[in-house]
Amino acid sequence: MPAENKEKRKPKIIMFLIDTLLGMLLKNIFSMAGYEVKAFYSYQGAAETIIKEKPDILICDVLLDKTKERVDKIGGFDAIKIFKSDKKTADIPVVILSDLCYEENVKMGLRLGAEEYLCLALYPPYKTLEFVTNFLIEKKYFKKEDFNLVRGK
Repeated sequence: MPAENKEKRKPKIIMFLIDTLLGMLLKNIFSMAGYEVKAFYSYQGAAETIIKEKPDILICDVLLDKTKERVDKIGGFDAIKIFKSDKKTADIPVVILSDLCYEENVKMGLRLGAEEYLCLALYPPYKTLEFVTNFLIEKKYFKKEDFNLVRGK
């Protein structure tokens, strides 16, 4: 990860979610804030893009259902385990955003290597944007000026 954003590129985020409506909403909110955003709803498409594009951060829902009509049958916890064990993707920060907020799930997500586990009920889209932006600034990947943040009064 870059120490600072010298080349003035957009922060890049990839989302791996179960809910397409939430994905579209988050994609719009992050895009308006200056992010380059891609959203995926299956492991296969996300995995190839994550390896190829090396995003600054990955948002993943662990509620990805293996029983749905999915070709890959990879759930959210499985995906995190794969990403964190692959040397090409292990250094990409993962933030879990999910409705599955039981203590044992949170502990498992953090144990697998997620930076943070955000419960969707407590982190609606704008709060998620604020968390991710502050995380990238704190890690010195970007500066506050790299984002188009509009704050209400």
